[in-house]
Amino acid sequence: VVTILVALTGCTKTTPPSAPAPSATRSRESNVVVLDPATQQSAGIVTAEVALAAVPETIRATARLTNDENQTWRVGSIAEGRIVSIFANPGDSVKEDQILARMHSHQIHESRADYQRAVSDLARKQTLVEFSKRLRDRAKRLYDLKAASLEQVERAESDLKNAETEATIAKTEVERARSHITEVLGLPIEEIQGGPKTEDDDLIPVRAPAAGVILTRSVTPGTVVTPATDQFLITDLSHIWAIAEVPEEYLS
Repeated sequence: VVTILVALTGCTKTTPPSAPAPSATRSRESNVVVLDPATQQSAGIVTAEVALAAVPETIRATARLTNDENQTWRVGSIAEGRIVSIFANPGDSVKEDQILARMHSHQIHESRADYQRAVSDLARKQTLVEFSKRLRDRAKRLYDLKAASLEQVERAESDLKNAETEATIAKTEVERARSHITEVLGLPIEEIQGGPKTEDDDLIPVRAPAAGVILTRSVTPGTVVTPATDQFLITDLSHIWAIAEVPEEYLS
């Protein structure tokens, strides 16, 4: 019996207590865990000094999405007339200066008549300038030959200057009439000068002022329009607005 007891006692092995991990130690007195720099870095722990800072507050509010009014264009009419044809519909993407519709207006014929009168008047004034130059030159030659007075020469010079002034005014009127036809009405000037004429030369084009998407169209073929009529509504949908109703308590 003694031998068995000794054998059992000899086989007994006491396990020593585990040593604390080198990366973390705990102080029994302060109950604080201390991590070495390597362990802090692997755990993604970042420390910073305590400081005051503004923290944004998220506010939930009801809103509606609408088009950006700064990128929205209301296409109207530049004259009274009647819509003849339409080339764009709501939902279509259009480019800048693209023709959306064509309209007939009596202003076309009136503007072309004004242009023709201005061209004829300019030709007459330029002929008068050439005639005044010849009279002035003749008066100078006679004055050099002692066959004319200085007063006649001065009068001829004055008539020439008046003729040149009237020709300048007539030229400005031609440019104004031309600009009204080509830039305002958007019609070609070649047809007036004897060039080839097409059916569209008698129709005013309605063009897109900028690229975008057509939201609404308020005209159809046959619609009579005025300069106050909005025909198309175009907007750029790459940017839109969100109109939110925020409670008054969050105004600050």
